[in-house]
Amino acid sequence: GLSLPYLEGMDFAIMTSPDLMDAAIRTGRLDGGSPGFGYILTKPRYEAYKAHLGADFYVVQVPSSFGAGGGSGLSFNVLKEGPWQDVRVRKAMSLWIDKQESIDAVTGGFGLVTGLLNPVNPFTNPDVLTWPGFNKDTKAADRAEAKKLMAEAGYPDGGFEMSYNCLTTGAWRDRCEFLAAQLAELGITLKLDLMDAPAWKEAAASLRYDAVQSAGGIVSPIPEANIPAYLPYSENPAGVSKHEDQHIADLLERLRISNDLDERISIWREFERYWLLEQVYAIPISGNLATIPYRSWVKGRIAPREQIMAYQEFTTVWLDK
Repeated sequence: GLSLPYLEGMDFAIMTSPDLMDAAIRTGRLDGGSPGFGYILTKPRYEAYKAHLGADFYVVQVPSSFGAGGGSGLSFNVLKEGPWQDVRVRKAMSLWIDKQESIDAVTGGFGLVTGLLNPVNPFTNPDVLTWPGFNKDTKAADRAEAKKLMAEAGYPDGGFEMSYNCLTTGAWRDRCEFLAAQLAELGITLKLDLMDAPAWKEAAASLRYDAVQSAGGIVSPIPEANIPAYLPYSENPAGVSKHEDQHIADLLERLRISNDLDERISIWREFERYWLLEQVYAIPISGNLATIPYRSWVKGRIAPREQIMAYQEFTTVWLDK
């Protein structure tokens, strides 16, 4: 005598701003928020939820590959002549940029500093936050070392310019401006070329720029899926950093053909250390800790450990109202 549930209809609400979404959730017209990056919570908006709803809401937080290296920084074109061809200059820039400060500057207060993958990913170097330039507790020493390296390389006061392609959509421009402000303190002018998505895509595959807007090229929590992003330019012009480093090609090939989990973890960690610490082909800043609000009556919401778009089928979710 049981019948299947009947769907009488569906309301598809178009929210043109995060403020509209917040108001609808606070008044009970919506049960939860959007995982879209224009809509995930900032710290001030989170505080407004607390003030209006108290304990009558909760948040799901997901370290996002989008931010943890997938576009939140600067990748060098070491095939183009300039001071950045000197690894000492690249190391100095990485040591100088305050990655921890970028959390408030570019993610709205909910962010995290990590390596190429999310901190929860088993492939990530477990000591990455102790590395020079990544350790928030050694910033003064790191900046002193940065000045020393710049002097050794022949640029004690900076004094040079770097061209940089910058995508203007969403929060990408904030990341560009943060990097430009940070490097200006080191005497380096990061010249931003602002462009829309099609132009940015074309520019990212060219050798016109001294650095490009992307520090990781992360598309998946599985390292092998990201291999093309790091290959030498001759093998993939669209790779995030422009280089012809055969050691990187060899490491990535070993990773590709290995079927042993422990060996794969070891290879990836060696590659991550070489890419970010030893050669500094890229400088990531903070990634998003995507924070999504739900009213307290939303039950069974599974929080993915990575990949914010996981579990969007909501098969485990029910409403206690």
